[in-house]
Amino acid sequence: MKRFAFFLFALVLFAQAVTTHDARSGLVIHSPAGWRIDPDSSAFTIESFPANKRPPQVLVPLGGARIMVAAPSVKSIDEFVQLDRLTPENGYLSKPAEIKTTEGSIPAQEIRLDQNKVIPEGHTLIHAFSVRGRIYETYLLYRGAADKLKYEAIYYQIVSTLEFPR
Repeated sequence: MKRFAFFLFALVLFAQAVTTHDARSGLVIHSPAGWRIDPDSSAFTIESFPANKRPPQVLVPLGGARIMVAAPSVKSIDEFVQLDRLTPENGYLSKPAEIKTTEGSIPAQEIRLDQNKVIPEGHTLIHAFSVRGRIYETYLLYRGAADKLKYEAIYYQIVSTLEFPR
């Protein structure tokens, strides 16, 4: 029931979605109004907080979240995982998954990190998947376990509405 409530919350939040055509990835990305684009990021990145609320040297303040969508220059998901060092040796847990997109349910590699050594109370959720032969990465970083369901609902809503280049 709680998960359903957060799904409804995400739908209401997306009622006034912002649409961005990302030139780097070729994606059309629909994100919730009120989230801010990080202009300094090398990939499409939105944050749930204003930049002036970010403490120095920290990507995300406690209670905040950051979502990134990218098309890395790699040939495979395995190459992506190795280049970004998203391995068990670095604390990441990985498993095959399916993710819903505008292309339907597609196979993905789900990668999580819940014991971040650098970001206190930081939690990471990454999906790497392929659409029409191109690798895509979606990434959620949030701080504080209390907001897990809310931020994951928003993240999955963004992923499910991605429009891929033809």
